[in-house]
Amino acid sequence: MQVDFVTGILGGPSTYRGRPLSKIHNGMNIRTPHFMRRQQLLRESMEELGLDGALATSWLELEAKLMPLVLDADSSCRH
Repeated sequence: MQVDFVTGILGGPSTYRGRPLSKIHNGMNIRTPHFMRRQQLLRESMEELGLDGALATSWLELEAKLMPLVLDADSSCRH
């Protein structure tokens, strides 16, 4: 599912057929620090694998735009 999702957001064929992000993550109590930690791990993984810097930056920027769909709307602590 993750591969299909990422392929789609990076401009490849959109084959993701999962539920909307807001529904999948609802109730998981994901807050900003959790999201940012995932971004950091993704950045480190891409660097370790030698992914082109421009592609890595684009990927991280696209995922950052999804943050409002992933953060727990019921969470009182978002920072």
